[in-house]
Amino acid sequence: MNIAFDPSEMIYPFPPKPAVLSDNEKQVYITKIKQLLNDNNAVLIAHYYTDPEIQALAEATGDLLVTHLKWPDLVINTQQQR
Repeated sequence: MNIAFDPSEMIYPFPPKPAVLSDNEKQVYITKIKQLLNDNNAVLIAHYYTDPEIQALAEATGDLLVTHLKWPDLVINTQQQR
């Protein structure tokens, strides 16, 4: 049998998944991200299909979970606040 597609020879096109972080490591990153957002007057936007931890961080930093339909309003509001 001639196999046109051999999965064992397929190159995985994505980077390897990162190592699982401990709760303490997560908290360190969360603190750093919050500080960077604050220092740079930036917002974190997480779509509904983003990792739930990223969505939670977006909510925790006072920012929004938005779909692409709400993006123009968010940009306008953010620019007006600066």
